[in-house]
Amino acid sequence: KNRNWNIGLDARIFDRYEFVAEYYNRTTEDLLLNATVPSTTGFGSALSNIGSMVNKGVELSLNVDIIKTKDLSLKAGINWATLKNEVLALSEEGEQIVSRPHIWKAGYSYVQYYTREYYGVDPQTGNPQYYSNATKPDGTRDRTLVSRAQASSTILEGMTAIPKGFGGFNASFNWKSLSASMSWSYKYGHYVFDNSVDDLEDDGYNSYKNTSKRQLDRWQKPGDITDVPRRVAGNTQGGYYDSSRALKKGDYLRWKNLTVSWNLPQDLLKKAGVSNARVYMAGNNLLTFTGLNFDPEVQANGYYNFTFPALRTVTIGLEVSL
Repeated sequence: KNRNWNIGLDARIFDRYEFVAEYYNRTTEDLLLNATVPSTTGFGSALSNIGSMVNKGVELSLNVDIIKTKDLSLKAGINWATLKNEVLALSEEGEQIVSRPHIWKAGYSYVQYYTREYYGVDPQTGNPQYYSNATKPDGTRDRTLVSRAQASSTILEGMTAIPKGFGGFNASFNWKSLSASMSWSYKYGHYVFDNSVDDLEDDGYNSYKNTSKRQLDRWQKPGDITDVPRRVAGNTQGGYYDSSRALKKGDYLRWKNLTVSWNLPQDLLKKAGVSNARVYMAGNNLLTFTGLNFDPEVQANGYYNFTFPALRTVTIGLEVSL
């Protein structure tokens, strides 16, 4: 069940500026999750209506009529939003549910990353290094650098699949029978889990497989400074095993679409016995700025696993109405 409340402001000023602001808060209770059950039942867990979480955030948008005359108009708009998600409770106090590469735990996002914390490469040996993150008697984490087998998975504070901000902007132009429109979208401040690392950047674990060109940056001799370990056939210490090495900043800016059209003159159409005709060109996913080497629009949980990218398309057409 859900409990929602929100507050907003919608204003139009000077018949030119339109501003909308909203704050929302949605609490969801009785989530359907696998709850821990006594081992005497013969099962480790069972689906139950347990737990709760909250989603809250801000949405802002501004639209402006820059030019507005009989034959000419130019409009532009921008929007920005935030989302904060937090698991409030599970079936038992202190319980945590791990589902690679995330963890569900009260006080954290439901897409909070949980894995080994990668430090880098030992410049003398070329071996990968990880933070131990073992829990000390005083409850703190051990920050000693260790090998992969000695490293403990941990909650990576501040690293979730939820962006700190997201939105888009758009513009439209009309002049007599000519019109054009475009829109962009963006996200920033979140991380994606690149599951291809264990296949393409495995540092030699499967030496017969295709390999990422990132492996060319591998450590090769003492003193090399790099974040790619030495490549060794059958390597069990490197990228084949999950770690924060697979977490990458998911920021992007994408030109989503552009449409340009022209309505043919009526006097020309009348001679042809046509009521309306429009020539147009439309493009989708035209340009993307990102630090990733794959499509940044991944699943909502931030998981990427060789997903087919959004197609870049350009269409030229003619619409005719008799």
